[in-house]
Amino acid sequence: MIAGTDGAAGLVQDREVEREVAADRDMWSVIERIRAAGVVPVVEIDDAARAVELAEALDAGGLSIVEVTFRTISSGFQRTAG
Repeated sequence: MIAGTDGAAGLVQDREVEREVAADRDMWSVIERIRAAGVVPVVEIDDAARAVELAEALDAGGLSIVEVTFRTISSGFQRTAG
């Protein structure tokens, strides 16, 4: 075994654990925001250029969380047969 290898491996592992903890904290933050909102509108839009306008209107109306459904070509996502 090379001297110092265990220390470097331990640092890498510690960083991975820190990232996992941060990701879990972020996930729980989102879950708490959804729970607090009580209602999550599901939105489908035909013009992606209007997404910011829609988000601002929903936020102004007290709905700070929205689920966006990508079903149109304008969304930038296309389903391919396969």
